[in-house]
Amino acid sequence: MTFAPNTEIRVLLEGAVVYEVDGKPPQTFKAGEAYAEMPGKVHNFRNASSTQPAKALGFQYGNRGQPLQTNAP
Repeated sequence: MTFAPNTEIRVLLEGAVVYEVDGKPPQTFKAGEAYAEMPGKVHNFRNASSTQPAKALGFQYGNRGQPLQTNAP
């Protein structure tokens, strides 16, 4: 589980991922779908399949020198 100090947007290019945000039920996103990770929210994502790859393209912005993500305590 990690968290980021800024917003990240991910677009699934192939396969599917399971996205988990602390305190909410897991969501599955498939190729062609997108989701946003909000700042400060503890989250995790993983491949939804044990046999098929998943590919995503992520966009994240932040201040110079700011970490892109931090491991959750």
